[in-house]
Amino acid sequence: MSQSTREWKYSLTIRKHIPSGRQYVPADEIVTSVRWDDGEGLSWHERFQGLNEATAQAIREWLNTAVVAIAPESQRPEPTPTRPELKPPAEAEIERLPWRPYHEGHSAGWVFQNLEDPGAKQLNAYLEAQEKLPATIGKYRYRFSGPEDNPRMFISRAPVEKA
Repeated sequence: MSQSTREWKYSLTIRKHIPSGRQYVPADEIVTSVRWDDGEGLSWHERFQGLNEATAQAIREWLNTAVVAIAPESQRPEPTPTRPELKPPAEAEIERLPWRPYHEGHSAGWVFQNLEDPGAKQLNAYLEAQEKLPATIGKYRYRFSGPEDNPRMFISRAPVEKA
């Protein structure tokens, strides 16, 4: 089942309007959404905070010339760094997770997606933020996997093919 047609138990959408500084010019809008099912790690409150921070960051980076032109250069906000949970965890932190190999002696494996480990939570949040999976981090490609009724039960990894 493709993710675009999948039914999710929960969905949260945030819309923020950026008013235009000029008359008769419509406001800009930032819209972001997240969907999830029970047992996927983060609470609705944590997901809301993540979306709220992401939209606030997008607004700070927004090229709204009406706002930029009004503010003197010395008062323009500095861009803030990306939220840490949207960056992948360090490879060493990922390696410490309790990976279970698919085949004895091979490095491809899986872990439960809803582990309480901070590295697992950060890896999960990073993968959820990706437009397309698998995502390559270091020498592995990561994606979600699981049975048809819970296709995001696991985080799976496979070695990047050497050319």
